[in-house]
Amino acid sequence: MRVQVIEGDPAKPVDDPDNVILKEWEVPVDPERSQQDNAFDITYEYTVDGILHIVVTDRQTGTVMLRDDISFGVTRDKTQLTALAQRVRKVLDGGSWEGDAGGATPALTRAEDPEVRRLLDRTRGKVIPFVGDAEGAELEALCGELERASGEDAERYREKLAQVLRQYAYLF
Repeated sequence: MRVQVIEGDPAKPVDDPDNVILKEWEVPVDPERSQQDNAFDITYEYTVDGILHIVVTDRQTGTVMLRDDISFGVTRDKTQLTALAQRVRKVLDGGSWEGDAGGATPALTRAEDPEVRRLLDRTRGKVIPFVGDAEGAELEALCGELERASGEDAERYREKLAQVLRQYAYLF
């Protein structure tokens, strides 16, 4: 059987481009048993360090079929995890990545073009909270330029942001 851990929006189809397979495994099952008898339980558990533990257990025998971890960004100073979580929450709630100086995210460009909206949401929700402060500030400034731009300038900033985000593809 194939076990996949996917990060994304549960309301979207599994193959949506915003959903990302973080890791997958092939777990052998007993070919002598029926499909019903090959039942298993999967347990997911996050630690405070941001590590996801996955355990697949055979229901009939209790045997652990798979035990593995997924961890991204855990080399950061552990004291920064709370600040990181607060930044992610703030961005997801529609606020600016930086302090309140930027205020709420302007909605004009985001409402006009769904592609621009996805690009800005991806940048603010899946990249900025996980990069260093200097990189985050540069990305936020580019998002702001895109939101304020119109016409050809908006297209130029959209292309520039899309190009810059390619180096962070591992985050989304």
